[in-house]
Amino acid sequence: GDARQGGGEGGGGRIALHYDTAAQALLPAPPLTLSASAGKRDHHTESQFGTIHLPDASFLSESVSNIRGWLHIPGFTAWEPASLTLTNSYLGFANEAFQLTVAGSVGGTGDRMLALGTNASVAVGGDLDASVTFVSGGRCTVDGQVRIPATSWNNYQSLTAEADVTAGGDLTIQGVWRFTSAPTNGVADYGSLLAAGAGMRIVTNAQVYLYANPTNGGAALLRMDRLLITTGAVINANGGGFGGRHAAAGYGPGGGGPGATGGGGGYGGRGGLASGGASNGWAYAPLGPGSAGGGRTASSGKAGSSGGGLVRIEACGDVTVDGTITANGADSISYCGSGAGGGIFIRAASFGGAEYAVLRANGGDRNTGGGAGGGGRIA
Repeated sequence: GDARQGGGEGGGGRIALHYDTAAQALLPAPPLTLSASAGKRDHHTESQFGTIHLPDASFLSESVSNIRGWLHIPGFTAWEPASLTLTNSYLGFANEAFQLTVAGSVGGTGDRMLALGTNASVAVGGDLDASVTFVSGGRCTVDGQVRIPATSWNNYQSLTAEADVTAGGDLTIQGVWRFTSAPTNGVADYGSLLAAGAGMRIVTNAQVYLYANPTNGGAALLRMDRLLITTGAVINANGGGFGGRHAAAGYGPGGGGPGATGGGGGYGGRGGLASGGASNGWAYAPLGPGSAGGGRTASSGKAGSSGGGLVRIEACGDVTVDGTITANGADSISYCGSGAGGGIFIRAASFGGAEYAVLRANGGDRNTGGGAGGGGRIA
């Protein structure tokens, strides 16, 4: 069901169809709606779409309409359509390590989502014009352009966790994209990659949320030829850095210490209180997120607040910011430490922006008794 007045929306249900696959193969696919949608809500949603069990893939074609849910098809581990058109559909492939290879383009009309389970891979020979979700791990490679559209409902917002996404051409973000990084692996100094072979544009009212790994600190790298963040567009890494721990020091090299009142996390500046985390990292190259505040040890304990995330951008050409890039630490709850401000690290041939553009990496404000977070780093 849909949410009303602040309550949580309901998760999707389950649909299971059982039929004789040989007999079904003699018939055209019926044009019915298969919907296990999550409930709708105007704000950020955490409810998930339900499942659709089918004996085989005979209901799938290159034109998918009104199928909404995670497909569970035994033994179905790969699909290679020539092209793919999605109409008012949430097409989820639940099988682990699923491989989707589309020779042409992926597009469609209405809210449309292409969703993949754990460690999946997607290869598109043309363009991709749809929201994308990767549950955990995986890779999406598009030879042409990528457009992440605005959506009518938050259930269709793009959500990628620990996956790499690469466009050969332009990458345009018109909606909301929540991008959670994998941990660093000791080989690369970043966790996940979001790349465009040409320009990357984040347009008015679009929002890109960046979350680092909360214990390892691995953060995403945004790489492109040129970048434009238009007026009203936001890259938001607030509270997306190292996480807090229950009644213990915050994660990160500047994690605030625990106590009856937790110390603030440190990064560019030291965290508040005597138990505040130390300044760390480099002013000229902030390669990590902000550290978390310390937890409260008294009264059954609480966790400190998260540090700001890392917004790391590498462009061969121009970077123009007419909107906002923000990586603030999270404010504390009572008697716990606030998170340190995160990092904003931009490397480009040239940098410009409007007078109303904002880049910020502020420490989180203190609440009753806790230490405030130290400021972050911008370079």
